[in-house]
Amino acid sequence: MSAKEKAFLEFAASKVTGGLHMPVFGPNGRNGDVSIGFGNQSPNYDQNDLSLLQSCCQFTHQKYCHLLLVALPLKAKLSPREKEILSWVAKGKSNGVIADILGITESTVITYLKRASKKLGVDSRVAATLRIRHWVN
Repeated sequence: MSAKEKAFLEFAASKVTGGLHMPVFGPNGRNGDVSIGFGNQSPNYDQNDLSLLQSCCQFTHQKYCHLLLVALPLKAKLSPREKEILSWVAKGKSNGVIADILGITESTVITYLKRASKKLGVDSRVAATLRIRHWVN
């Protein structure tokens, strides 16, 4: 671990109170960290619990990296409306809230999400959001 990485982890750990801070490692140096806060509660966890949490965080990070590394279909051209709806999904809005914001029906939002997911080659709204963020950046 480099001095810069160690300094970052120490800084991040100093910001977490009443929780856990776990490093995660991915391909091509795509490393990160997961912080889990517990608020005012202090759960009683043992080494087995910590190992399980670390494994879950590592698996999730690996899946995230995989989603970013999979090649996008060459003809994946999203419509402006599909991009707009995915941007609201990325902000955590539900289909019903997105429909209200855009003045359309919830079933129309679902249709746009299905079309966008098919074009991006994914099967969930989270995966579509991750793919569009990677694609646009």
